[in-house]
Order: sequence, then structure tokens, then C-alpha cells
Amino acid sequence: MRKGQETKPLPVKILSAGIRSRKGEKTLDGIIKIGWERGLNLKNHRAIPFDIYLERRTNLVLTMESMQTEIITRRFPSMKNKTCKLNDFLYDSDVLAPDIEDPSKTDIDGTRQIANQIDDELNRIFPGLVEILLDKKRWKKPLIGSAKMVANDMDLS
Repeated sequence: MRKGQETKPLPVKILSAGIRSRKGEKTLDGIIKIGWERGLNLKNHRAIPFDIYLERRTNLVLTMESMQTEIITRRFPSMKNKTCKLNDFLYDSDVLAPDIEDPSKTDIDGTRQIANQIDDELNRIFPGLVEILLDKKRWKKPLIGSAKMVANDMDLS
């Protein structure tokens, strides 16, 4: 970026929502601790269930587990071409990646490893996601290789 050149924020809002969580449920202490180690204050974070309201407002859902993807697309058929696992997103392979374990089902060291895995995946997809956000023509191409997630109807504006 040139000196004095301004950048525009990306047209995106990121939410964390669950399929099994109850609205307002507190984040587990271990997850709060790992978040704190990474500079995130999750103390006041509360669960938001994925519901019809989010379905209408969501352009992309990245899950941690295949089961989560299946449940969302079964409950909300309109999300079929907008939902995939985080580690399959923008992944060009005929073999889908293994699930990312649910951190609520492990100890603090396991939660830390899962957080590292999520960080690695976010760093991997970030450049491609920025490209998609900045180039609307790109939204019409497959986003996850063999799973053929086509974002024809994505409108992030």
C-alpha cells in the first residue's frame, strides 16, 4: 500500500453460531482460556444457534465437522451451496479433509491443538477469501474442489 492510500474494510461480518447450542449459553472456560492466550476476550461470548434468521442473512457457513455441514444443509436446503467444512473450503482435492474436533469434547491441550489447526486453516483460506470478496466474478467458480460448492447465489454486499 502506498503512503497515504486508504484501504476499505472488507464487506463481511463474521459470526459464530452453533447447531447444538442454546441461545445465550456461556463459552466453556477452557475455550475462554485459549482465546485469551491468543488475544481474544471470549468471557462475554454467548452461543447463537443457527436459525432461519441467520439462514436468510448468511452467504457462507464454514463448519468444523461433516456432521455439522449435513445438519445445516438438511435443515436449511438453501444453504446447500453455501456450506462446507473450514478445511475443505478453497481446497483443490478429490479427497475431503478430516473433521476438526469439537473443542468442547477435549482437555485444555486438545483445545489448544484445535485452535492451532483452526488458525492454520484461516491463514490458508484468507487470501482466497479476500479475492472472492473483492472480485464478484470469482463467486461463480467452485470454491471447494470436488465438493463443487458453487457460489452462484452469493451476494456479500
